[in-house]
Amino acid sequence: RQPQDVPGIYRTRQQVEPEVSIEVLPGVWLDAGVSIQRFQTQFPAARHESSHALISSLRLERRWDISGNAHTLEAGYHLRAATNSLGSDFAYTRHGFEAAYGLRHGKERLLATMTAGVLGGRAPLFDRFVLGNSTTLRGYNKYDVAPLGGSRMAHGSLDYRHRPFRVVYDVGTVYDRGGRARVLHSLAAGLTTGWRRESLCFLIAFPLKEGRAEPVFLLGMNF
Repeated sequence: RQPQDVPGIYRTRQQVEPEVSIEVLPGVWLDAGVSIQRFQTQFPAARHESSHALISSLRLERRWDISGNAHTLEAGYHLRAATNSLGSDFAYTRHGFEAAYGLRHGKERLLATMTAGVLGGRAPLFDRFVLGNSTTLRGYNKYDVAPLGGSRMAHGSLDYRHRPFRVVYDVGTVYDRGGRARVLHSLAAGLTTGWRRESLCFLIAFPLKEGRAEPVFLLGMNF
């Protein structure tokens, strides 16, 4: 049964997001803009709704080399604030946090990432947090984790590559405020064409469900 405070699925969606990006300090970027979205819901009755929000983010990017080791550090904070004063049918604030540290030596690479989010108010279905795809909790299906998404989310990942081999460990949870946080784990291993994020990969993922592992095959890029 669908909770009353969660909007229904949508049939069509149009989105425009003009945004300005400024480098305020070396390696530090500030983005600001507006998001204009209009969509047609299917339930409980077909109708058009709007979700207009102010968007902003602060991003940090650092790269340095020490003794032949290449280090990267990326961090960011993202804010989406929808308000009725912009003509939006929804009013909510969505905070997102992310951090990633990478270490590369020769053909070896280790990447540790962390993402988290907090949502307040009533947001459209597509702005709720989800886990369970080719980049988070690999091997899980988002419909098994949280079909309608959640207002709270945390996810961490360790990704080791030694070309052509790759191993990934994921842990994460997504839930609604006041609900039960169910922490899930998954392992994935396979082959990759390189150490870059956009490298082509073939992985066999094992979502760890109640003590058993059911393999899921993943093939593609942007992993």
